[in-house]
Amino acid sequence: MRAGEVSNSIQKKQNNIVAIVNRFLENLYICCGRYIVNAKSMLGVLSMPEFDKGELHIHTDVKDIEKVYAMINQAGLNSTQDTVHFLPFWENGVKFFTIEGPNKEKVEFSQYL
Repeated sequence: MRAGEVSNSIQKKQNNIVAIVNRFLENLYICCGRYIVNAKSMLGVLSMPEFDKGELHIHTDVKDIEKVYAMINQAGLNSTQDTVHFLPFWENGVKFFTIEGPNKEKVEFSQYL
């Protein structure tokens, strides 16, 4: 029998993401290609397909993107060291920031103003 090292860092990051989004009353979804899952559901997050490179967007109706940003930083999930950005799109603009997800994908948190 041969044994090797196993890392569960992907599961830890998924647990952290689910724990953070469950702090909010708003509905949160993760979208990837044709997949859309409830970000508050560990089963939903775990059911996302694995891929080498992709882009995920977490669409929210959060009223305070800075609060979400602080929670992400406190949980140690902001490995890209991104900051909150503003773009003058839509009626009042949008604020967003991006982190690297468990599978090295881009995860974007956004708030429409």
